[in-house]
Amino acid sequence: MRNERCVLHAFAAFGCAALLGACSVAESGMPASDGVSTSAGGTSAGGTGAGALGGGGAGASEGGAGGAEEPPINEGFIGGPCASVEDCSYEGAICLTEQQGFPDGMCSLDCQQYCPDGEGMVTTFCATPEDLGTTAAEGLCTTRCDYGVSPTGCRPGYQCHAIARFNDPAVIVYACVPGEDSPFELGACHQELLAQGIGFSPAVNPMDHPDGHPELTCDIVDPIYIAPVLHDVVYRPTSLDADPSAVFTACLHGLAMAGAAAVAAAAGTTDIVHWGVYNCRVIAGTSTLSQHGLANAIDFRGFGLSGGAYYTVFDDWEHDTADPVTEAGQFLKDFAQALYDGYIYNIILTPDYNAAHDDHFHCDLTEGAHYLP
Repeated sequence: MRNERCVLHAFAAFGCAALLGACSVAESGMPASDGVSTSAGGTSAGGTGAGALGGGGAGASEGGAGGAEEPPINEGFIGGPCASVEDCSYEGAICLTEQQGFPDGMCSLDCQQYCPDGEGMVTTFCATPEDLGTTAAEGLCTTRCDYGVSPTGCRPGYQCHAIARFNDPAVIVYACVPGEDSPFELGACHQELLAQGIGFSPAVNPMDHPDGHPELTCDIVDPIYIAPVLHDVVYRPTSLDADPSAVFTACLHGLAMAGAAAVAAAAGTTDIVHWGVYNCRVIAGTSTLSQHGLANAIDFRGFGLSGGAYYTVFDDWEHDTADPVTEAGQFLKDFAQALYDGYIYNIILTPDYNAAHDDHFHCDLTEGAHYLP
C-alpha cells in the first residue's frame, strides 16, 4: 500500500522537482535484467482495447454528473441521443427510444461482433441485447466507457458496466448501458487521473499466464486503457510516425506515465516513442514475473522535441559518464535522473545497466525498490 500512497501523493503535483524525497523507499539492491518488451499497449477492434480517448478529462471536481452541463457524446452517431432514426446520421442506423428503456434515446446499429467507429467519436462496442435491457435478434452497438469525455464514463442516464461481446462472450469490455443504479466504482487512482484531466477507459484483467509458466499469473491491478496524449505529450508505439493509441496499463502505472510526460513536456518534448507496457512474460533467464506482466513497466525508446529534433536511446545515450557532452546525451541523462529523483519510477534501467538496454530505458514500479545505474 505504501507504493500506492506515494504515487498518488506524487502525481497530485505531476511528479516533478518539488517531490524530491517525498516518498523515500528502501533500496532493494541491483535488480535482475528485465530485457526488452515487444508488446505494445492497446489493441485493435479484434481485442479488448479502447480506441482514441479524450485527453482533456472530465475532472473529478465536477462531482460525478453534477456541475456544468456535459457536451453531447457521439451526437448523430452510435451511442448518441435520438428521438427518431433521423437523428442518427449513418447507414443502417436505428434509434432505441426512451419508451424502450433508453434515456433520451440511443442511436445504435445491428451487429454480429463489431461496430464501426467514427472519427472524433467515443469507441463503439457490439453488445448482447440483454445486457442493454432489451431484446433483439442481433447484437446492438453502444459506446465503450470513456472518462475522458464524461465523469461517469457515459452519457447521463447510462452507466459503465462490464459486458460480453455479442457472438464472442469470452471478450468482456466496459461499455455504457441504460441505468444509474450501480456504475463502475472509481478508486483513488482513477480519481487522480480525472483530477489531472487524463482520459481513460476501465479494462478487464486478462489474468494471462506467461509462456511455459502456468504457475504464474499476470494479475493487473485496476487495469485501464489510458489516453495516449498526457500533458500535451503524445505517446507513440514503436516509431515517431506511428499513430498514437490508447495504452493498456495498471492504473498506478498510468499515473507514472503521466508524471514522465510532465517531466518530458517541461524539457520541450512533444512525443515519446515507447516499446510497450503490458507483456505477460518472465524476466529474461529467470522464472520471475516481469513488471511488464503486471502492466507496471514501460520501455522508452525515443523523444521528439518541439524544435524538430528526435533523440533515441540507441543513437544518443553516452555510456558511463555523469557529464554527457552532447545536447541529446544530456537530455536523456536528465530525463532518466528526473524519473529517479522524483520517484516517478522505482527502477530505471539505462544502457549503463547492460547491453540488453542499449536501445531503451526500462522503467517500472517494483515495490520497495529505488534504483538507477
